[in-house]
Amino acid sequence: MSQNKFSLAVDVFENDTELLVVADVPGVVQGDLDARIQQQRLLLVAKRADGVVFERSFVVPEDVNPEAVSATLKDGVVSVKLPKSKPIVRQIPISVS
Repeated sequence: MSQNKFSLAVDVFENDTELLVVADVPGVVQGDLDARIQQQRLLLVAKRADGVVFERSFVVPEDVNPEAVSATLKDGVVSVKLPKSKPIVRQIPISVS
């Protein structure tokens, strides 16, 4: 049976400390949901029991800390939190020549 692929509808929210990606995935169980960051892209893939596949990918901003990304699945809704890295501020010494 061939799989039908559809774009996953998502909402994206942003504040000073994180991005939040939220998607409705009714009928999808944890084992049929894949979320990963690869080459600065977030990929979400949800497979339903009837063979329908929903997927969506996003470019992850450089200020997101990929090691701290987390995802939860609750009541048919997947939420992916992408915490932003704290900006690095470094004083640069200026020498006189």
